[in-house]
Amino acid sequence: MKRLFIFSYLVLVFMFFTCIIFVFQLDFFSSDEWEADYQDRTYMSLSQLLSDISAAEGVASAEASLEQVLDNLHKQLRVISLDSDELSADEKQLLRENQRYVKDVEEDISYIMFQGSDKVYAISRDESAPFWQEYYFKESIAFWVLFPVLAFINFVLLYLLARRLRRLERVHSAFANGDFKVRAKTGVWHKVGHLNQSFNQMADKIAKLIDSNKQLTNAVAHEVRTPIFRIRCNLDMLDDSGVRPEQMPYLEGIHQDLDELGTMVDELLHYAKMGRRQAPLTLSRQSLDTSLQELIAHLQFETDIALELNTAEPLEAMIDLRLWHRAVSNIIRNGYRYASRSVSISLSGDTDRIWLHIANDGPGIRDEDKQRIFDPFVRIDKSRDRGSGGHGLGLAISALIIRQHGGNITISDTENGGPSFDIWLPKPTTSSQNNKKSPVKKRGTSKSVGNQRENHRAIKKTRNRD
Repeated sequence: MKRLFIFSYLVLVFMFFTCIIFVFQLDFFSSDEWEADYQDRTYMSLSQLLSDISAAEGVASAEASLEQVLDNLHKQLRVISLDSDELSADEKQLLRENQRYVKDVEEDISYIMFQGSDKVYAISRDESAPFWQEYYFKESIAFWVLFPVLAFINFVLLYLLARRLRRLERVHSAFANGDFKVRAKTGVWHKVGHLNQSFNQMADKIAKLIDSNKQLTNAVAHEVRTPIFRIRCNLDMLDDSGVRPEQMPYLEGIHQDLDELGTMVDELLHYAKMGRRQAPLTLSRQSLDTSLQELIAHLQFETDIALELNTAEPLEAMIDLRLWHRAVSNIIRNGYRYASRSVSISLSGDTDRIWLHIANDGPGIRDEDKQRIFDPFVRIDKSRDRGSGGHGLGLAISALIIRQHGGNITISDTENGGPSFDIWLPKPTTSSQNNKKSPVKKRGTSKSVGNQRENHRAIKKTRNRD
């Protein structure tokens, strides 16, 4: 805003003075000819009047009258001879013929003569007169006042423009954050040219495309479930009818492909559901270190890669336990899928945030892929075999769940070059602590057993869904 104000102010001042110079140079709206004609007629009349006074009362009386008139007009009088070097030959000739000559309209320098006197009376502006001193002072004040006036005008214009742009920016941010129903106001005090209307048209088209895409995804996923179920039934009937031993590997391969296809359909439906979630999360106060220990204990059965948990202190957060387990398990599975020896999970907290770092010693992720990896159906390794697993939806689902909890996830590099998935969650507020109070008890108490059973059930649901 400051840079824009300075730049626009300098441009405004430059254009103002450029226009003034341009107007003066081309004599637009110039009144020099009128002023010259006016002064010429004024001094002609004055010369005739002085000639009449000189004929009636003498030269001295005419000169006294001239001095009195010029004094009232804040002008000064000098008397020179017609042979003075101050006058050129042409000026002398004009004085002899017309008895007046306007030398400079801007500086107000003129010469007159009248009958009965052979002197030339030089008339000019009396710069020392109080009238002209006050005039020049006010002129200089007006000149310097011009700059703050231009600054004020520039500020008002920029303020009104910036206010409208901030409103439009808030609408853009809300739309970018997933509120596809928001629209920019098109009133007189809100619109920025046709930008608001163009944004609304674009938002309508994008919202329709996204809605149709979600409907298509849901329809395809639901429709695919039916033939998968039929194929499973036919395979079961084929198993019961008797299969030759050499045919068993083929049947096992079909079963595995169906499992993979079913998992992909479930993930696709879950991602679509998370993307349009409107109902609030089922939040409860949970011990993160306890839930992580139980989650890692179950995940350790799936891999030979060591899963290491480091917790600095017991930490609690308001989470939807089932969704939270799904988000974390997706990231841990992604970690041990590419790790060489171990996956390190560390939990810590500061004044207002809880941090969870999930790092592995596998290959690093390029900077241009660190944000793209959370987009749906994006896989960095480009392979989609059964060994590498996944369909490019696990991390996208995890990112959605974490953001719905009010947190965020980013990727950084560890010391050994592997990736670290850095998750932060807001710490519970005092109000949430009072409303959802479930203090952590030592193991062996009835409440801790209840929490463990709840965690086990959530983990089992997560494993079944994944």
